[in-house]
Amino acid sequence: MQVGDVIESAIWITGEESEEMLNQHEDHITTVIDDMCAGEDCVRGPLTFHELRPGEERTPEVPDHIQGDRVRLLVAVATVVGAVVPTSQGSFIAQLDIKDLKRLRFLTRKHAPHSLSDEQCDAVIEECGVEAALETIKHAVDGGIIH
Repeated sequence: MQVGDVIESAIWITGEESEEMLNQHEDHITTVIDDMCAGEDCVRGPLTFHELRPGEERTPEVPDHIQGDRVRLLVAVATVVGAVVPTSQGSFIAQLDIKDLKRLRFLTRKHAPHSLSDEQCDAVIEECGVEAALETIKHAVDGGIIH
C-alpha cells in the first residue's frame, strides 16, 4: 500500500445489535484494518465509520444468513498516511532526547492533514531522516514556533 491509498473493512449488522455489540463490531473491523496495515508495513490515518443500506451504491448483496428490515453494512474507512519504519537501537528516533522527540511530534502533527498518533508521527519523522529532523527543529526554534 502507498500513502493516499484508502483502506476499508466492513461487517453486516441486522439493526438489532446492542450498543455494546456495535462497539465490538467497530473494534473488530478496526483490528482487521490495523492487521492489514501491519501486513503491508503502512500507517493509517483516523478511521471513519458509516453505514450503507442494501441497494445503495457500492453495497454488495446481503448474505442469506443476515436478515431483517434494518440490515446495513457497517464500513470503516482510513487513508494510508505513511510507511512503518522498523524501530531498532540504530533508529535515530530511539536516540532522540524526549524534549526533541516531543517537538518533532508537535511539528509533524501541525503539518498533517489529520490527527496522528505518536507511532504515526515517529514513522513520518524516521522516514524523513536525521537531517530533516534537525533542520525542522532549528527552523521552528528560530521562527519562534517552539522553544
